Amino acid sequence: MKAGRAEYLASASRKEDLAKAHPLQSYRAVRIVDNNSGGDLANVDWSKADVLTHWYSLTAGEGIDRKLEARLLHDGAYLYVQMQETMTSDAPAYGRAEEWWQLCFGRSRGTPYRDMWINGKAKHVDLTIGGKSREWDSGAAVVSKPVAPNCWQVQVALPLAKLLPGTLSPGDTLCMNIIRIPADKSAKAAWNATFTNDGYEPSRFGDLELAP
Repeated sequence: MKAGRAEYLASASRKEDLAKAHPLQSYRAVRIVDNNSGGDLANVDWSKADVLTHWYSLTAGEGIDRKLEARLLHDGAYLYVQMQETMTSDAPAYGRAEEWWQLCFGRSRGTPYRDMWINGKAKHVDLTIGGKSREWDSGAAVVSKPVAPNCWQVQVALPLAKLLPGTLSPGDTLCMNIIRIPADKSAKAAWNATFTNDGYEPSRFGDLELAP
C-alpha cells in the first residue's frame, strides 16, 4: 500500500509540474454578424476565423511534428468548428471509422461537461460526463470530407441552445479542449495537453470566448 501511494503521489506531482510548465491556451471565436447560414455548414466563411495551430502531445505536452489546425466561429445561435489534419502519407483518415476527433465543452474546469467524438465517417457520439453520465442531444450537424488527397477535414455546427445547460450568449466564456486520436491510438494530440492517456481531464480545458 505504501509503495502504491508513493507512486500515486509521484504521478500527481509530475502532472502538477507539467501543468505549471504548460499554461492553458485560450481562443476567441469571432462572431459572424452577417451570417445567414442558420447552421448550414456550406455557407460558413471560415476565412474569418483565427487558425488554432499550436498542438501538443496529449500525455507529455511536447510539441508535435504534425499538420493540425482548427477554426471556430459563432453567430449567436450556433458554434461552428472546423478541424483538419494533413497527413504525411497518402493514406488519408477520411472515411475511416477508427480515426477520431474529440471535442469537450464545459461551463468550468470540472464536471459535468459535454464530450463529442467524431470519426472519419462523420459518425458522432455525444455524451454528458460527470454526475449521472448520459447521452447528450447535441443537435449537431457534422460533415467529414477530404480537402486534398492526404487531408481530412471535419466541420461541426453546434446549436448554442443545446451546447451547455443554461443560456450561452455573445460575450460569454466557456471551457474547451480539442483532441485528435489516430487509428492506432498512438501520438494522440491536443490543443491543451492533459498529461494522461485520454481527454477526460477538465482541469486542462482552455478558455473559449464567444466574441460579442
